[in-house]
Amino acid sequence: MLSDRDPVCSFPTVLAEMLDLSIILVAMSRPHRLNVMTMETISDVRETFDRVEGDRSVRAVILTEAGRGLCTGLGSKSPGHGAPGTEGVVPIPRTLSAHEHVTSLDQRIHRLRKPVITAVQVTPRSGA
Repeated sequence: MLSDRDPVCSFPTVLAEMLDLSIILVAMSRPHRLNVMTMETISDVRETFDRVEGDRSVRAVILTEAGRGLCTGLGSKSPGHGAPGTEGVVPIPRTLSAHEHVTSLDQRIHRLRKPVITAVQVTPRSGA
């Protein structure tokens, strides 16, 4: 769980705070939904990692979740079910855009020039 420290950056679904020794804690923060990933969460984590990339004081990242766990998969109850900017797009191109948006997070983490430690407690659950 995050401490009482001021966050380095804050988004609707992600909080980031600097820990000792130049380590930043990035927490997906949707505990009411077991932190299931949504298109918004993906965008917020990517934006956080973009900011981390440019911060020379950050030497490592810990990616975790707020609350009691992380539900794997993509939330089906998130509004729109598509990548940002695809509202009104026909289903097949919208699905492809959503897939690209999801995989872009993996690519962003892989290309970060700082080590990323994932510390999550996975909770199997569907329909979040």
